[in-house]
Amino acid sequence: MEKQVPIKGRFTTWTLTNTTPVEAFQKGLAAIDLERFAPDEVSRLKALRSSLQKVCARGDRLVRPLPQRRGYAIVSERSKSNVAGGDSIEHHVDYHSVLGDNGISFESDLGTPVDADTTVWRDPTVPLTEEETAAQTYGDEWRLVRNEFARQIDLLPSDAVAGSLTKIVDWLHGVPIRPTGGVYWIPDSSAAKWAQVSAVIARTPGCEVFCARTVVDDEGTRMVNVALVNSVSKELDSLTAEFAQIASRPNNRESTWEKKRDRIERLRKRAVGYEAMLGITVSDLKAKIEEVDGAAAVAAFAAQKKS
Repeated sequence: MEKQVPIKGRFTTWTLTNTTPVEAFQKGLAAIDLERFAPDEVSRLKALRSSLQKVCARGDRLVRPLPQRRGYAIVSERSKSNVAGGDSIEHHVDYHSVLGDNGISFESDLGTPVDADTTVWRDPTVPLTEEETAAQTYGDEWRLVRNEFARQIDLLPSDAVAGSLTKIVDWLHGVPIRPTGGVYWIPDSSAAKWAQVSAVIARTPGCEVFCARTVVDDEGTRMVNVALVNSVSKELDSLTAEFAQIASRPNNRESTWEKKRDRIERLRKRAVGYEAMLGITVSDLKAKIEEVDGAAAVAAFAAQKKS
């Protein structure tokens, strides 16, 4: 019979939508003393892009960034017969949508061909206003974009919420079961706090956090062990790569290295905690942690001598 060990943690995952209210999410995390993990408010430029994608984009209509300006061009693709007897695709600017101090402005350049491999651009000294011909063609669409923008600016995209949840899982010493995330193992010691986070997410319709307690057998222990080693090793490799960049900076300070060492110490405690929790041995991982910490200590000492 396969060995089973007492419940030591739980698996968790979540489903999210793009309709999480910014203020409600920030207040929800603040109420459980996790406001430091709340995402920033949605940028106006990102909200504009989301609005244009929802209202304007389709298979033959593209949303393209404008260089040197805070906005996007709506570009339509049109088939055109060529001299060889075949069809080619022309790109035409329908209009530009640009962010300004007073909100969104629309500028039209109707019928201008745009090469498919170049970035859309129009002379900004010749703006067209909504009162001109373009307003008659796209006026209704512009109103829809403005309405959607007003909605999007108060909502968090799912990737922003997922980013916050991933940071909280890490703070709780959870580990990603899959290299790309999506499914995590949470130690039992963190279960109560994670339940509070789950309750915050559940207040948004369509968003849920799932958490399953389970008896860990040999294979389950191996799975969590591999997840621990992979996730910590990946971060250690990332820290090592950062060291060279930090060392080359003219303002290389001891405090910068100390912050990195604080992070390494958290990883060390995580490795030791999982050894005790699952009854496993991760000697190679702990040796790697010590190696990276040693490199950071030497670099911190060198930075101290320079200052």
